[in-house]
Amino acid sequence: MGTQYGLRLREPGLSAARVAGAKTTVTWASGDKTDLGVECGSDWVFGFWSSDELAWCQQVFDAFG
Repeated sequence: MGTQYGLRLREPGLSAARVAGAKTTVTWASGDKTDLGVECGSDWVFGFWSSDELAWCQQVFDAFG
């Protein structure tokens, strides 16, 4: 089993995250798949321990704070 975390982002962070390698799907060890785009919405990606995530999350906080 593994652990994943999701980030709900907005532009321009969402595009930047995707360019940097963030994915919307994960395949678990069991072979099951989770697609955040389907499960949660198109503004969600799986986090991947990027140092840029803080800035992307800050953009969301500043927008909705």
